[in-house]
Formats: sequence, C-alpha cells, structure tokens
Amino acid sequence: MKKKEAPNHAIDEAGTKRPRLNAPQTWTENVENVLRSDDIQDVRKLHNELQRLTKLAESRMQELSPTCGLAVVLVDANTSTEQDINNNSCTRHVDAEFLIGPRKARFSVAIEHENEEGDLRTNISSSPDLISVEDSEPNKPDDSDIEEFLKEAGLEQAIPNSWSDSSKDVSAMNRNEVRCWVYSDIVDIMVKQIAEKKGHDDGFGVGLGIEEGDMYKWLQLTYCNRYEYYSGLEVGTTSCLVVLR
Repeated sequence: MKKKEAPNHAIDEAGTKRPRLNAPQTWTENVENVLRSDDIQDVRKLHNELQRLTKLAESRMQELSPTCGLAVVLVDANTSTEQDINNNSCTRHVDAEFLIGPRKARFSVAIEHENEEGDLRTNISSSPDLISVEDSEPNKPDDSDIEEFLKEAGLEQAIPNSWSDSSKDVSAMNRNEVRCWVYSDIVDIMVKQIAEKKGHDDGFGVGLGIEEGDMYKWLQLTYCNRYEYYSGLEVGTTSCLVVLR
C-alpha cells in the first residue's frame, strides 16, 4: 500500500487552505530565521547564546591544540598580496588572531612584508604591543610588558618549552629571563601556525617577514632547537643562534 504524503497545505479555523510552512531543517536556518525577525528580544537572546557557544568553542580548541603546554590557538588568519609591476615589487599582508594560555588572552598580529627587486622590507605590529618591527628593524619589548601579558594569559609560572640546556635549574634563573624564553616560545608557535595555515611564502617569493627563532635573537637569548640539542650538540656551537652584545 502506497504511503500517503503529507499535504503541502494546512486548513485554518475558518476552513481556508493556506500553504504549509516547512520547518527549518538545520540549526543554521533557525539562526538565520531569528536574524530576519523583527523581534529585538529574540535577536538579543540569539546574540547572547552565540557568545556563549563561541566561548565554549574557543575553550574546546584550546583543549585540542597540539601545543597544550602553552595553549597557543590560532583563531583566524588572513593573507593577501599586492603587486606593483611598475616598481617590480610585491607586498604580502598577513593578519592573524590567537588565544594564548589557560586564560585565553587575545593576541593579534599584523605583518606587511615587501619584496622590491630583491630588497626586503618588513613592518610588524601586534596587540598587545609586544611584536614591533619597523622598516625591518625589530624593537625589543619591555620586560614589564611581557610579564603583564603572561599574567593575563595565565602563564606567569610557565616553564620554557624550548629550553635547550636541561642541566640548568630554571627555578634559579632570573625571572625576567624565564619570561623572555616563554614569550619567545609563544611567538615561535604563532609563526609556525601561520606558516602551516597560510604558507611560509605566497608563491611570489614573499615570505612572512618573521621566522621561527627570530624572537629569541631579538631578545638576546641563546637559542638551540630541540632537534639539534638532543642530537648531541651543545649550546654555543655554530649550529645554535648565539646573540650577545
């Protein structure tokens, strides 16, 4: 016996046939219907609920982050490239936003990297103002600003991920130095995540303008990556980045 299909109309109390409105099939359609509503209370309730869900999603992204030690989560990243054929130049723009640490402190970075006939120029700014490069010249952030940001992120007692000399007692080190190491680790992870998400270069020979390991140099730290260290190389060899004044 053939199953009866539901009629595509409904009959109101007056006996008049009216088109049956199909219920939204997805959560997205429900949201869009509320946004089209003229009821400001419904829209406000939706706004509050979306904010709640956004916080839950950000928290879950942190839990799933492969770098759970410092909890660096890339929330969003955008890149664009401008070409100037007359000057034989190409400029890459990168904007990225992160959540850092167990307290999910927000950190955004804006990069402008230009290649003009092989001459490279970089400008980088961030919020908070902890990464600053003007005309390819990096500005060292203040220790107090690093300390304030790590507190905001809940990482004031964090141990450096990339500490290259396991024989040293971190607890006996100067706290400013430890914080500089932790902050440099964070920047290294951010650079790596941007490169993985948007590519190290844009296909026109223009990179990011900042490399893994740069922040250690800018903060005058002796840096040796873990692969080199555990391969038997000692801190201070030519395979390490040693920056002294």
